[in-house]
Amino acid sequence: MKIPFFSWLFLLPICSLFVNFGIFVLSGQCLHDQRDLLIGLKTNLIFDNNSSTKLVHWNESLNCCLWKGVTCSEDGRVIGLNLNNESIYDGLHKSSSLFTLHWLVTLDLSTLSYLSDNMLKLEDPNLAKLVQNLSEIKELYLDGVNISAPGNEWCQALSSSVPNLRVLSLSDCHLSGPFNSSLSKLQSLSIIRLDSNPFNAPVPEFFVNFTNLTSLHLGFCGLNGTFPEKVFQILTLQTLDLSNNELLQGALPDSIGNLAMFMAKNLTEINLSHNDLTGKIHSLIWKDLPKLVNLDLGYNSLGGNIPASLSSLPSLQILGLSNNQFSGRLEFNVPSTLLITLDLSSNNLEGPVPTSVFELQGPKFLSLSSDNFSGPFQLNKIQQLRNLSNLDLSFNSLSVEYIETNSLLSSFPQITTLRLASCNWIWKLNNLLNLNLSDNLLEGPLHNLSSTLSLSILDLSSNLLQGQLPTLPPSAAYLDLSRNNFSSVMPGIGSPLSVAYFLSLSNNQLSGSIPVSICGAIYLEVLDLSDNLLSGAIPQCFYEMGETLWVLDVRRNKLSGNISDSFSVNCGLRTLNLNGNQLGGVVPKSLENCKNLEVLDMGNNQLKDALPCNLKSISSLRVLILRSNQFYGSIDFTTKGFDIELVKILTIFTAIDISNNNLDGPIPEEIGKLKSLVVLNLSHNALTGHIPPFLGNLTQLESLDLSSNKLTGEIPVQLTDLTFLSVLNFSFNLLVGPIPQVKQFGTFTNDSYIHNKELCGFPLTTHCISYEAPPPTFQETHSNSGEIDLNFLSVELGFIFGFGIVIGPLMFWKRWSRRYFKHVDDILIRVFPQLNLGIKYRRRAARINQGQRH
Repeated sequence: MKIPFFSWLFLLPICSLFVNFGIFVLSGQCLHDQRDLLIGLKTNLIFDNNSSTKLVHWNESLNCCLWKGVTCSEDGRVIGLNLNNESIYDGLHKSSSLFTLHWLVTLDLSTLSYLSDNMLKLEDPNLAKLVQNLSEIKELYLDGVNISAPGNEWCQALSSSVPNLRVLSLSDCHLSGPFNSSLSKLQSLSIIRLDSNPFNAPVPEFFVNFTNLTSLHLGFCGLNGTFPEKVFQILTLQTLDLSNNELLQGALPDSIGNLAMFMAKNLTEINLSHNDLTGKIHSLIWKDLPKLVNLDLGYNSLGGNIPASLSSLPSLQILGLSNNQFSGRLEFNVPSTLLITLDLSSNNLEGPVPTSVFELQGPKFLSLSSDNFSGPFQLNKIQQLRNLSNLDLSFNSLSVEYIETNSLLSSFPQITTLRLASCNWIWKLNNLLNLNLSDNLLEGPLHNLSSTLSLSILDLSSNLLQGQLPTLPPSAAYLDLSRNNFSSVMPGIGSPLSVAYFLSLSNNQLSGSIPVSICGAIYLEVLDLSDNLLSGAIPQCFYEMGETLWVLDVRRNKLSGNISDSFSVNCGLRTLNLNGNQLGGVVPKSLENCKNLEVLDMGNNQLKDALPCNLKSISSLRVLILRSNQFYGSIDFTTKGFDIELVKILTIFTAIDISNNNLDGPIPEEIGKLKSLVVLNLSHNALTGHIPPFLGNLTQLESLDLSSNKLTGEIPVQLTDLTFLSVLNFSFNLLVGPIPQVKQFGTFTNDSYIHNKELCGFPLTTHCISYEAPPPTFQETHSNSGEIDLNFLSVELGFIFGFGIVIGPLMFWKRWSRRYFKHVDDILIRVFPQLNLGIKYRRRAARINQGQRH
């Protein structure tokens, strides 16, 4: 009977199911005793359920041959158990069923020990107990298991119990040496991985007898003695790693390069780095290693020339010869097209960089740093290295030859790291006007810059440059060497700066006193020495630099002494920042000569004075920081003989911080007229009286801190109108009565009000029962008549000169930080307009020439 074609199509899938089912039953049905052993093993093992991906999914209702990590033979016996990285840290006791899985061929209990605090131990029972009944084992992986056994113990345990072992992987198992000759019985071994064990012994000669060996890994093993030349006579060897054995000495044998005589043409990896090998690499027939992919001989004491034939190995991808003593000129034959990493750094190679380097088709990493390369370096030829992502030419004596093209920058689409530290060739570019290498990883000392006669702009900020600052370019107008690791300054650093108007050495490690020679830069407008370790007094000449100097920033150093009372009559300072030093004395009276001063920061010093009133004539003052000093007296002090409209000055302020001083008296009424105020911090003083209701008029206020004073009375309900208020602190006062519960006040926590014994209401736990506020005093209700009250005038004086700005708001309140930095930007734009640098530079040159003619 004929079956229609479409019926066959329908039957085929069904038939395939039966066929597959039959095969499945035949090859995968787990034996009951094997399942029971596995269940017992899981029950005894202690492991991390959260990180387990195998044990945690073992389901007793399923065929155990389907469990993750379990492999069965066709007759249902467990022959493979892979529990690697299961975070097992205990449970291998003497009765463990693991010891009775007699048919195991592969056992993997390896773990990444450095990722776990609890290391699985195999001490009682030990390795001998584990393997004594597992005679069928061919692959044993116990990496990261703490075996803690001496050489004779672990070697004999393996040789007597697992004669057919092919893979031995016991990295980081706390094994010790020396190697026992019994290990030579394991003639089937093809892979030996014993890295990171403290053998502290030589490589045994019997390793040569492992005629099936393909991989030998003995890195970080404390190997000592003479390099085992005969290891290269193992005909089957493919990978060899004897790296990081600093006591392993001797010379490289010729057999590495001339392995043709041993028919060892399958080597793919040789890693002998970080040893103490000496001698030369002979120019041998490296082409007879056609499969070599990785050759790393770095960090040894090898010398002589680098054989040209090395680069032409057809499969070579990684060639590491760094940190040796190779010398002479670098010569390459036709290089491998597969080479992706070439590291020849920290040798004694000399002469020009060979043109054959630019014929490499695929390098991603190219390091020729810390050699003695010299002569021209054809920058344009780097365009041929299309895949280059990391280029390091640091610390050589190269000069650059290049032809300016529009395609140069676009020719590095993959580049991620460019290291040009101590590239002295840059300073030989005689026509260089503008050099910006900021925000790189340039490191080491900086070359003498006095020969770069044409350089006008130099920006090396945000690098890793160190050592002493050298002589700076004499023609430079803009110099930024901030955010490096410079440690000292030449005493005469300022002498050649005849046209400089901007100098920033901030955020370094500069120590010692400030060089007086900087005052020789008579056209300097911005001088930033902040965030260093400078000590001693501020040079006297800084106070006398006249109208040219606009910005002087020496904050966060270790400067000491008193602030000199010798600011020049024609003082041109816009910004003076002395914050975070050890300066003492008083605020100098001559500071009032700085009529254009906008930012004055003397916070965090040791000044001891009443709040200064001698700055009353500086109507341009915007920011005054006096916090964390020893200012004393009442805020509303009285001064006879003058009548000043301070409110006109103060209304431009956006923050007041006179915290952490010894001020007393009430909060003055004029504070309520500062409509732009965003931050008000009067904390940690001795202020008295009530919290004034007029603070509710400060509708822009975002932060109000009156904590740690002696304020009394109720919290004014008018403060609930401060809808932008996000930070409030009234703690540690003598306040009474209920806490307002509307608008923003419903969002503040208990910390805003603690240690006020008679405050009540949410968020405090004290409930308000019945409270009647005490009548206000005459002083609190009395207002000014037509006659001017000098108390209020001096209140205003006290606040303008006690004003400080909070660091916190700059970091956390965006509206305040935007306003503050916009204002500072306006100042800086006027100080050094970058777009008109050429005009400014020509103007200075004209002024200098005119001065010389006179």
